[in-house]
Amino acid sequence: MTINLNSSCLVKPAKPTWNGSLALSELDQIGSLAYVSLIHLYRPPQDWSEAISRTLKSSLSKVLVPFHPLAGRWSRTSGGRLQIECSGLGVPLTEAESEATLDELQDFEHHQLVPSIDLEPLPLVAVQLTRFKCGGVCLGVAMSHAAIDGQSASHFYTEWARLARGQQLQIQPFLNRKLLGDLGRKPHYAAPPPPEFDAPPLLIGESSCKSEREKTAVRASLRLTKFQIEMLRRKANENGGPAAGSSFTSYETITGHIWRCSCKARRHMREQQTRLSITVDIRRRVRPPLPKTYLGNAVLDVVALDYAGDLVSKPLFYAASKVRDAINKVTTEYVASTIDFLRGVDDLSSFQDWNSISSDDDDEKGFFCGNPNLCVTSWLTLKFHGLDFGWGKEIYMGPVDYGSDGDCLIIPSGNDGDGSVIVIVCLQEAHMEAFKRFFYEDMEFIGHLSSFIIICGLVWVCTAKSAAPSGEDVADDEPEYFSSVADCRGRLNPPLPANYFGNCVALVKAELKHAEQKAIGEAIKESVYNEKGIVYGAEKWPDEYGKLVGKRQYGVAGSPRFDFYAVDYEWGKPKKFEALFIDGGGSFSPCKSRDFEGGLEIGLSKPMLQMDAFITLLKQIRQTLFP
Repeated sequence: MTINLNSSCLVKPAKPTWNGSLALSELDQIGSLAYVSLIHLYRPPQDWSEAISRTLKSSLSKVLVPFHPLAGRWSRTSGGRLQIECSGLGVPLTEAESEATLDELQDFEHHQLVPSIDLEPLPLVAVQLTRFKCGGVCLGVAMSHAAIDGQSASHFYTEWARLARGQQLQIQPFLNRKLLGDLGRKPHYAAPPPPEFDAPPLLIGESSCKSEREKTAVRASLRLTKFQIEMLRRKANENGGPAAGSSFTSYETITGHIWRCSCKARRHMREQQTRLSITVDIRRRVRPPLPKTYLGNAVLDVVALDYAGDLVSKPLFYAASKVRDAINKVTTEYVASTIDFLRGVDDLSSFQDWNSISSDDDDEKGFFCGNPNLCVTSWLTLKFHGLDFGWGKEIYMGPVDYGSDGDCLIIPSGNDGDGSVIVIVCLQEAHMEAFKRFFYEDMEFIGHLSSFIIICGLVWVCTAKSAAPSGEDVADDEPEYFSSVADCRGRLNPPLPANYFGNCVALVKAELKHAEQKAIGEAIKESVYNEKGIVYGAEKWPDEYGKLVGKRQYGVAGSPRFDFYAVDYEWGKPKKFEALFIDGGGSFSPCKSRDFEGGLEIGLSKPMLQMDAFITLLKQIRQTLFP
């Protein structure tokens, strides 16, 4: 995609504003000081075509009056410290156009839709408006993290959009950063360094992170539905849940789940230490509390440290409790101690990262929270979605070029009211596919409603109930057996590579009486998630399987993850796949659907009377579920 830059200008506050130097708090001057870029894509009505640029400039000029520090420029003082020169110089706004359409836009092209920062001295905010051939537009904004945190940015966006719609400013930003600085005890108090400033763990056997940060990292966006989140929370709160009594939040649960999955995907040894960094909003955690509209960085990074073996082998509530413990450290005293420590540092440069996505191989340049560590940030409470500047809400919102290895971001999905979230994960390319597999596989038995379990239960029920209509006389107390195999590669500790060539499966066996209506998921869960390991008792499997010969037995030959219809020998993909080895047995063969994404196809082989009865029952169940 080619972007043509047409014009640029400086948008200044609509009224005269205060001029002078604005000192920053210690929390403004540490961590990632790089620009955070967001894009919002819109399909505005045609009658808005000529008014969009004028509306954006006018409303931006108005919102820069109450938010006037954002119209200033950066300057450095001694000891690597920063301050804002409130000069009213304005926000650079670039207008651009593309011959492409919004439908043709690719993720890797998003960086072209945000402004490049090439002014000196550096602005705090920059804006780019890009028009597309189809009439769509993109609003790309880059904001310096040294100036404001996510809550402040959300407030700025919300008020800007409100003014663009012709409404009045709703809530003034709180500009007094001295309020946060006053939390410190005294100017020269020698506070000990918090653990957040300790060097993070390295991979066992490594003396630096140089080799890890040189490896290629990729990004993936993974969706969690409201149902999946609730099932994860239910799983985390089993066995009594948190010691404090309240249930784990969505953030604590999802973050714990991400931490466990990353350890598995990276194939850490049991004794590998791993650190999780968490960003906590301190506005309501300090006393007296800061105003919600405090303009600046009112966040603190805290860490949780543990061994990969414990995180992987113990239940989800263990990882979630580590996340909660880290968050609960953030008290008035803890924040004050951190500020006192930073105030006593002569030069803060070593705690600053102006380019956190840099791949520079110098370990001293830029922070690195990658392998074996992780950093998870939440935007779940921030209002970046649904921004209406007068021409409707966006069709897409997302960060641009977010993160390096180990960076994760949890954001709302943007689908109004459905409760789903998107987890943006950045990991080394070698680990990403395994992470995605664990991310969803580890939820398979939560709530016992994975697609695999539903299909197995449906086939088992229809087969059992079709016995009588097809002429079979089966006693209600006669045992029936379900058998299958489960892939062990990712469930071993340490896990085997996904491309391990050979047999690596475990026997899964469940037994029910013919007339029982028990959840098949619970029976399968007992085998796959055995606390002693999936291969526990493997020496007995041949005898156990042999005992099923001649019994009423149903099984699975295949997997819903097998994509046989994707096989192409250069003369096209197959029109039909059949597993002939199920003939004459009680097994069925699942595989990915030929016709649509996310669908499943099952193969069955039965005598005619049984097949007719089976199909009749299947139709009845389908009619009940989808009338």
